Amino acid sequence: MQEWAMGMYKQIFREHMALPGIVGRKSESEKFAGADMTLTYEILMPDGKALQSCTSHDLGQNFAKSFDIAYSSKEGTREFVWQTSWGLSTRVIGGLVLGHGDDQGLRLPPKMAPVQVVIIPVRAEDDILAYCEKLAAELKVLGVRAKVDARDESIGFRINKWEMKGVPVRLEIGRKEIEAGTVTVGRRDTGVKESLPADGISETLVKLLDEIQAGMLAESEKFLADNTHSVETYDEFKAIMAGPRGFIKAMWCEDADCEAAIKNETKATTRCLESGTPKEEGTCVRCGKPASYRWHFAQSY
Repeated sequence: MQEWAMGMYKQIFREHMALPGIVGRKSESEKFAGADMTLTYEILMPDGKALQSCTSHDLGQNFAKSFDIAYSSKEGTREFVWQTSWGLSTRVIGGLVLGHGDDQGLRLPPKMAPVQVVIIPVRAEDDILAYCEKLAAELKVLGVRAKVDARDESIGFRINKWEMKGVPVRLEIGRKEIEAGTVTVGRRDTGVKESLPADGISETLVKLLDEIQAGMLAESEKFLADNTHSVETYDEFKAIMAGPRGFIKAMWCEDADCEAAIKNETKATTRCLESGTPKEEGTCVRCGKPASYRWHFAQSY
């Protein structure tokens, strides 16, 4: 159940939020108090710090024994239950905002956006408004969350407002577009603005939303790869943590005192031992004691 929950988390973060991360086991010092084992999903934020975005805990029988939670077995004996603990919290929202936002405001992956396409009529004239409403209806039939913003505000104000809200696609439609048979399309992810044929625009936008979703995931994956460093010496470790930060993969002896010293000297903590990490023969990056695994370290919030 613990690994099932973490698998669901990973799917949500990657496929919906476009936030790839590292799944792994917490150290004894960093695991949830009272748990036998804690799994975590660690995401790297743009400032090079790690966000523990969610966790899944194997509580064993520890809390059952403390609170006397028991059941009758098939044999009629009284047994303490085995428990897990997992769930998402509001920090997920913070991770989504921080992970994708820029100086202009939010940038939302299409699957997470309450409004995926906003249609902005340049002027509130009857034929323009009718055209916009017809397009919105066509998009909704295709499952797109579309909205027409015809409020009594300037075109510039409305464009800026929806840009700040992070809507993935913005359409601007005025007299010029209707007469030319085109639609002006603005992408929030790249900032690119172009004129596209109005014919078949609904199907084009569905494909564009998929493209934006995939592009934001690819962008995040590249950032994660570019900012994950494998080091062999403590001097390298300290230099990275004093500079660009990011994830550091380093051999660690798994001693709590050494872990505390690393945190005190670099502000970095063990984030996790990534699932599937192969065993190695090596020495701890800090103290030189024998070490078997390369752990992920990072500064965190």
